[in-house]
Amino acid sequence: MRRQSRLSVWIVFLMASMAVLPVIMTILHSFMGVDELRYSYPSLLNMGKAEPLFEFHLIPYKFTFSGYYQLIFEKIGFVKVYLNTVGIVLAIIVGQTLLSILTSYSLVHQKIRFRKQLLAILIFIALMPFQITAVPNYLALKKIGLLDTWSALFIIGVFSSFGTLLLIPFMRRVSKSSIEAAMLDGASEIQLVTKIVVPQVKTGIGLLLIFLFVDYWNMVEQPMVFIKDRAKHPMSVFLNYIAQTDLASFFPGATLYIIPSLLVFTGMIYILANGVGNMSELE
Repeated sequence: MRRQSRLSVWIVFLMASMAVLPVIMTILHSFMGVDELRYSYPSLLNMGKAEPLFEFHLIPYKFTFSGYYQLIFEKIGFVKVYLNTVGIVLAIIVGQTLLSILTSYSLVHQKIRFRKQLLAILIFIALMPFQITAVPNYLALKKIGLLDTWSALFIIGVFSSFGTLLLIPFMRRVSKSSIEAAMLDGASEIQLVTKIVVPQVKTGIGLLLIFLFVDYWNMVEQPMVFIKDRAKHPMSVFLNYIAQTDLASFFPGATLYIIPSLLVFTGMIYILANGVGNMSELE
């Protein structure tokens, strides 16, 4: 048993190391200067033929913030793209969360005809890969004149069935007696949702916010298909252009790109430890 437990610990440690090492490397290399990076990545910075890496090291010999300074103060396009990405992602998250709460509440607690059929359609849509829906969405966005705009990403993101399907199991655990009591007291539908329903499904909403952030903060296919102007591409795509042209700015940019994900990761650990972790809302 001890050997098996030790083996399990080593397997978990190895998997965690493989996942964390690239992040640590990116953060540490963001503090390297151009000359130091040139010795670690000669074929990339010298723009010559491919050469094997030499003198590669993880920890910088000399820490410097020159890469951050150039990226933030000299490459104005980066700050603009970063802020635009934060804006569109937040807009998608807020929009889809509100629609998901209202839709899941209606499907579970309202008398709607063809409820099962509507739910089956939502599941079918959620199972469709982006490659299947890309062409119809492209034609629809072109018809209404939203191609090459942030609105295209907003519409595609907000009207997704993922959030509704995620919240339905949580909605089914909402106390019907509390809803009926609020209705007898004369509460409106908005008051029912905001004061009675939302507090009881806050763990599900927290998980939805995390999943939506991970999905749309890292979206690549949608902007590549619906937006041609590189200046309007989000950070997930813009970083690829930086990596091809300026590796010294890529690592600081990637580090700044990782920070929101680390904050969301912390929030997810808290939710799992205090909400879904004890299964209090799913029993």
